[in-house]
Amino acid sequence: GTGLMKNANTTCLIGQPMNKDLEQHLGLEVRMANDANCFTLAGSRFGSVRDEEHKGLTIFGVIMGTGVGGGIVIHDRVLGGLHGIAGEWGHNPLPWPRPEELPGPGCYCGRHGCIETFLSGPGLAADHTRETGREDSPEAIVAAAAAGDAGAAATLSRYVDRLARGLATVVNLLDPD
Repeated sequence: GTGLMKNANTTCLIGQPMNKDLEQHLGLEVRMANDANCFTLAGSRFGSVRDEEHKGLTIFGVIMGTGVGGGIVIHDRVLGGLHGIAGEWGHNPLPWPRPEELPGPGCYCGRHGCIETFLSGPGLAADHTRETGREDSPEAIVAAAAAGDAGAAATLSRYVDRLARGLATVVNLLDPD
């Protein structure tokens, strides 16, 4: 509503009029939308769910990278919600936390234990560092696990468990066919 960026994991963008800045710089009209919403809508219109058999499905798209986000498409339309954040599950608390996961890592949003702090690339790397003392990139963690490194394999096992718990809440909420 204000035209200012909100909830960006590139925190220097929060509160900035990025859309207007881009328009001024490019000399063109710029339309912006949440990346997860765009990804999910593209999947519904051009991806494997575009055929008649799947038309009208509720689709939840997940984006996992430097942050964690999600988008919901119902009957080929993005569900935005009153505040434009429908589907954004990354800043919900990690479901069914284990004692060692509490209170959870601090998040740029000001809370602790957000799903994003566990499942983003930086979250994966931070968990690995906390548990092994090694500062490896997500790519290096995966490669080390594939090469038989027990610490890296344990990091990926925790990651998969947390991903399953995070997605379970979405499945429960949407209650798909």
